[in-house]
Parts: sequence; structure tokens; C-alpha cells
Amino acid sequence: MTPTQSATVAWLAAGDTGLSSETMAYWLGLGTIPGEINHPHDPDDLDRCLQLLAAILALLDAEAEACAEACRSEQLMTVCDATDAAYMHAIDDCVKAIRARIAARRGGAKP
Repeated sequence: MTPTQSATVAWLAAGDTGLSSETMAYWLGLGTIPGEINHPHDPDDLDRCLQLLAAILALLDAEAEACAEACRSEQLMTVCDATDAAYMHAIDDCVKAIRARIAARRGGAKP
């Protein structure tokens, strides 16, 4: 299990979740989309989504810092370059998926 997956499972197990934040957690943290996709329905639900995003960003920052620390050693530069490229690719894929879903919803089609 990756650090992101472990953090996602811990976040879900903590219990302060709603349907929309769980949807985001499954998609962003575990790479799967639940059968029913939910959006925030009230301020508390939106707050849980924002807390989840903050936790994900903190995790990515920590992983990036760990990579940077390891990269200070010349021998690990190749590994860190590959890790950086993988993160950028994952971020690009995420943005493309979000844009595709938005476009599909606007057009009335399901993604």
C-alpha cells in the first residue's frame, strides 16, 4: 500500500466523512470511483471535502520534501527525477479527468 493509499484509508476510517468527500477520497486516494458520484450538498459537506484536499496536499508536500532530501545525495538523482515525472503525470491525468467530467456534465452526457 502506498503512503497516499494508507493516508486515505486512515482518513476514511476516522469517520468524519460525507458522501462527497468519500467520493473524492476513493477517486484521488485509491484510484477508484464509487458507483454513485456525489458532490457537496451543504456547508459541512463542502468543509469535509476541503479538509480532505488539504490533507492530500500536505501528504504530497511531505512526499516531495522527502524526495528533495533524498535528491541531495547525487546517487539518488535518477530516482527522484523519475518520481517527479510520475507526480507530474498523475497531476496532469487528474486535471484532464476533472475537465472531461465537467465537459461531459455540461453536455448532458455521462463521463
